[in-house]
Amino acid sequence: MIRALGILTVVAVLWGWPAGMAAQEAPAGSEAAELEALAADLKDEAKRAELVRRIEMLAAARRGDEPEAEEPARGPLASVTDSIVAFGGDVAGSLSFAFDPGVFRQWLEQGFRDPASGAPFWTVLGQALLALLAALVVEVAVRRLMAGLRKGAERPVSGTVGERLLAAVLGLLLGVVPLAAFAVAGFAALSVVALPQTAAELVLAVIYASIAARLAVLALRAVLAPETAGARLAPLDDADAAGLLAWLRRLVLAVAYGWLVCEAARILALPPAPYGLLVDLVGLAVLAVAVAMVLRNREAVRDRLRGGGGGIGARLADIWHVVAVAYLAAVFLVWAAAVEGGFAYIGEASAWTVAAVAAGRLADLGVLRLIDAAARWELRADSRLPGVKARAERYMPVLRKCFRAAVWLIAAIAVLEAWRAPALDLLASPVGERVIGALVRIALVFGLFLVLWEAICLAIERYLDARDEDGNPVERGGRARTLLPLLRRASAILLLTVGVLTAASELGIDIAPLLAGVGIAGLAIGFGAQTLVKDVITGLFIVMEDQVAVGEYVSVAGHSGIVEALSIRTIRLRDLSGTVHVVPFGEVGTVENLTRDYSYAVIDAGVGYGEDTDRVSDVLREVAASMESDEDWRDRVIPPFEVFGVQELGDSAVVVRCRFKTPPMRQWAVAREFRRRMKKRFDELGIEIPFPHRTVYFGGGKPPESLPES
Repeated sequence: MIRALGILTVVAVLWGWPAGMAAQEAPAGSEAAELEALAADLKDEAKRAELVRRIEMLAAARRGDEPEAEEPARGPLASVTDSIVAFGGDVAGSLSFAFDPGVFRQWLEQGFRDPASGAPFWTVLGQALLALLAALVVEVAVRRLMAGLRKGAERPVSGTVGERLLAAVLGLLLGVVPLAAFAVAGFAALSVVALPQTAAELVLAVIYASIAARLAVLALRAVLAPETAGARLAPLDDADAAGLLAWLRRLVLAVAYGWLVCEAARILALPPAPYGLLVDLVGLAVLAVAVAMVLRNREAVRDRLRGGGGGIGARLADIWHVVAVAYLAAVFLVWAAAVEGGFAYIGEASAWTVAAVAAGRLADLGVLRLIDAAARWELRADSRLPGVKARAERYMPVLRKCFRAAVWLIAAIAVLEAWRAPALDLLASPVGERVIGALVRIALVFGLFLVLWEAICLAIERYLDARDEDGNPVERGGRARTLLPLLRRASAILLLTVGVLTAASELGIDIAPLLAGVGIAGLAIGFGAQTLVKDVITGLFIVMEDQVAVGEYVSVAGHSGIVEALSIRTIRLRDLSGTVHVVPFGEVGTVENLTRDYSYAVIDAGVGYGEDTDRVSDVLREVAASMESDEDWRDRVIPPFEVFGVQELGDSAVVVRCRFKTPPMRQWAVAREFRRRMKKRFDELGIEIPFPHRTVYFGGGKPPESLPES
C-alpha cells in the first residue's frame, strides 16, 4: 500500500504542477483539444502518412474494391518481426514526443483534466490521496484489533500434513481480513466522496494492484513459512524457503505495480507510442526479475533435481536454467509481439511438455523396476545355471543406460512435437526411415550375435566347470581344456567380423570391394609372412592332433615346463623355476609329453656288489607295498609295482631298476617319496648303498693289499 501511495504521489509531482500551469490557458471544450491534437498529427510526417493511408483504405472500402491478391498467412516468426519493427516505431514516436515541447505541452493540457468536470487533475489528486489514506487507517486499525487473535493462532512448530494445511489456511484468512477492510474502506470512500473520473480510476487501480500483490504474498508466505520449519508445506529448508519467498515477492510486486504504472499512464491518456514503449519497458523489467530469480537459484534447483542420481536427469538438471530463461524469453516475445494465438500455443505446448516429461519419468522408473526384477530372476536362475548372474552383471549397466536413453529420446521427440517441431516428419521421411531401419537391423544383428556368443561361452564354462552329484569337479581332458577356449576366441572373432560387415552393408557401404581387398591383402601378407603362416599351420595341426594340452608337462624345442596357454601361433610354458618360455609352433619339431594320460616314476637303486639282488628286489617291493597302503599315497600310485631287475653293473654299484605307475604329474613326488623310504629301509637292513671312492697309495713298490680310503 505504501508503494502504491508513493507511485500516486510521484504521478502528482511529475504531472500535477505542469497541468495546473497549463490549465489557465487551455480551451474550455474538448473539441478544441481534439482539433489541436489533429493539427499536431498533421505536422508530423509519419502520422500524416499514416492518416492518408487510412483514408485511402476507407475510400477503397466504400467503393467496394477488393484487394488484388490475398496476403498469405503470416506465422509467429513474421508476427514477431512485425512487432520488433512496430516496437522501433514506438520508440521513435516516444522520443519525438518527448523532445517536442508543443506536443508534450498539449498532452499535459489534455490529459490532466477530468473529462466530466473539466477540473485540473492536481486539484482532485489530494482527494484521492485522502481516500486512500482513510482506507489505510482502517486497515491499520483492524490489524491492531486482530493482533491478539493472530498471536493466539500462531502456526504449530510441527504436526501432520493436515494440521499444517489447516494452520496455513487459518493464517491466510487472518491476513486477508485487514486487506479486506482496506478494500471495503477504499470502495466506501469512492462512493461517499464525489471524486472526478480520472482520480477515481487511479484510486481503483491502486486498490486492485495492492490487493492482488498482497494476496499473492500472503499465499506464498502461508506455503513457504520461512520462520517455522515444522509448519512449512513446501519441502524446503529455512534458507531456501526464505530465499525463494524473497524472489517470488519481488516478482509479484514487479508484476502488480508494473501493471499499476501502465494503468496510470492509460488513465492519464498517454499517447499510443510512449504508452506502448512504457508497457514494453515494464514487461522487460518483469522479465529481468524473473531471469534474475532463475539464475540466482540455479544451483539449489539443480541439486534438488539431481537428487543424488546421474545419467540423463543429471544432464537436464545442469541446463535447467538455460531452458527456463529461454522459456521466459519466448513468453515475453509472444506477449510483446502480440502474436495471435501465441499464449494458447505456449500453454498447449507447455502442458504437453509437462505430460511428456512426467510420462518419461514414469517410464524411466518402470524400466528401472523391470531391470531390478530381471536381476532378481538372475539370482534364482544362477542356482540352476551357474555363471548367468556373473555374466549378466556386466551388461546390466549398459542395458540400463540404453533403455533409459530410449525412453528419454521418445520423450524428447514428444516435446519437439508439442512445440510443433517436425521431428516425426523427419523420422517418417525416406531418409529417416532408411536410417532408422538400418539402425534397428544393426542393433538386432549385434544383439543376436551377442546372445549367441554368451551362450557359447556359458556352455563352455559349464562343461569345463561341471560337477558330479557329490559336488566334486569333473575332470576334463586336456584336449577339451585346450580346444574349447580356442573355440570361444574364434567364435568371438567370427561373430564380430560378420557383425561389422553386416553393419557396413546396412549403412550403404559396398562390402564386395572390401572383401576382395581383404583377400588380396591376406594373400600378400601370407607370402610376406611365411614364418607366421608356418607357425599358425603347425600349431593348428598340433592342437587338432591333441599333441599338447593346457596343464601338461612337455618338452619342446629344448624347453620344458607346464603348458599354461596355447594361442594360434605360440605355446607358453612355465618351468620349475617359474621362468615362462614362449615357443612359436614353427620351432616345434618334436613334442615330448611327460604327463599324457598317466606317468611312470622310474627309480634306479644302486647297491654294493656284495649284496644279494633278489633280496634287494624283495625289499623294494616291500617299500612299494608300504606306499600303496599309506592313505596319503595310495591315490598317487597305480599298482602293480614293477621290478625290472639288474639294469647296470656300474663301477661301484649294481643298479636295480624299478617303476611305479602314477597319475599325470605325480611321478616326481612318488619317486622322491620312494627314495626316502628306500634309504631308510636299506639303512635298517644294512644294505650297502655304495658311493664313488678312490684309493690313494704312494708309488715305489707293490701296492699294499689294504690302504686307508680317501
